[in-house]
Amino acid sequence: MLRKLDNTLPKTLKTDVCIVGAGPAGIVLALTLEKHGISSVLLEGGLLDSSGKTGRDAYKGEVVGLHYPLSASRLRWFGGTSNHWGGWCKALDPIDYTRRPNAPLPSWPINAEDLAPYQEKAAEWVELASNNFENDFIMRDPASQLLFDTGPQFKTRMFRFSPPTMFGKVYRSEVQESELIDGIYNANVVSMTSAGDAVGTVLAVSPEGDQLNVSADRFVLSMGGIENARLLMHLADSEGGVFGSPSEYLGACFMDHFGFSPGYLAASEGLKHFRHQQQEGAPILPAITAREDFQMEKNLPSICLMATPDSPMAELPPAYFTNPGIMGEASASNSRYRLQLMIEPTAHTASRITLGANKDAFGVPRVVLDWRVLEQDYLDTERFLHELAVSVGATGLGRMQRTRRFEGQYRQRLTGGMHHMGTTRMSDSPNFGVVDPDCRVNGCRNLYVAGSSIFPRVGYSNPTQTLVALSERLADHLNSGTA
Repeated sequence: MLRKLDNTLPKTLKTDVCIVGAGPAGIVLALTLEKHGISSVLLEGGLLDSSGKTGRDAYKGEVVGLHYPLSASRLRWFGGTSNHWGGWCKALDPIDYTRRPNAPLPSWPINAEDLAPYQEKAAEWVELASNNFENDFIMRDPASQLLFDTGPQFKTRMFRFSPPTMFGKVYRSEVQESELIDGIYNANVVSMTSAGDAVGTVLAVSPEGDQLNVSADRFVLSMGGIENARLLMHLADSEGGVFGSPSEYLGACFMDHFGFSPGYLAASEGLKHFRHQQQEGAPILPAITAREDFQMEKNLPSICLMATPDSPMAELPPAYFTNPGIMGEASASNSRYRLQLMIEPTAHTASRITLGANKDAFGVPRVVLDWRVLEQDYLDTERFLHELAVSVGATGLGRMQRTRRFEGQYRQRLTGGMHHMGTTRMSDSPNFGVVDPDCRVNGCRNLYVAGSSIFPRVGYSNPTQTLVALSERLADHLNSGTA
């Protein structure tokens, strides 16, 4: 069912699992638990189709690092940020679960194989036509022309696109009709009570002052990549905090994918490294990335490159494209593509969120975001582009034209993907993270975290499909009898 927190509701509720946050992670978790016969209370701070009187204000904070749209990048109502999601989908590559040489922190304590069956289910949740992201699928369509099929250094991977799925609308009726899910909106969690190493209850309040106490066997925070850490830090700082000394990584390692447009590519006419319709009718975007072994050899981050047709290269004579010493067997057509990168950041503790002195209307301290990108990430991006330019030229596939270097103003004007990740990172050791491989908060036996805040490494893939897969996996764990 779905109900609003107001003066008509009971003051207390009891359930198997209390889920805080009704975005993609929380909604998928509740509906999957229902299939296991497990009841849940699903708490959402906003309303069904808007933030409400004070919901938007609760997301305001201070930005002290790189510029970031702290408030605009989040939505506080049923369905969360899926309500303005662009629908980009792709599972993490297997190498994204490994630790890069010289990386300051460990990577995932799980691997791609552990999540593979849940990625299949996640693809269904986000309404994809297929969960195949390999280039063998692309090449079956003769209309798709790629710069690289596969080679010794670079290859093509693929993004798919959700409609996009607005979880609060697409799955609202299922939550409404469920006998095991009690969805309560207008309910903002402000505190928890604890008994020893376990959470006993959470207190949710409405902007109008109505209160609701929820007791449960297990609790899950699924409020988003910033709010998960914000609430945990608030609880740790409050009198009688939920757990003992919080991890030094709580709030640290804030990450977002960032983009850069380095210039242009001169190459054959008709390349399709941009979003287009496949023969099956589903939209795809083939993107160029470094092969896994080449990434390891050169210690490159996970980066993907998209190429969009641009105006013809009038500065080049037509004969340029017929010179076999320059373009090999490439087309004689005068073609130019605008290049765009999506870049993986390195997790490091200086990039983080903290709590400020000001509080929102519910008494929770506002966030201070200090987003930082390592100098090495800029340098590694330049190395990636150099290796790509050499490879493209050596194979006669084309020529890169650099119009920008990743320096100066382009470092200060980064465009993030609005993917909030890493602030409650997963690790197999409490020394390097906030949650364990089962998503349980270290030091608290019945408190879990769901969503992209648990990502310790992020690749270049958008996080939604993987965070949904992790919610499916968490549901299985909560049903296993070992949680």
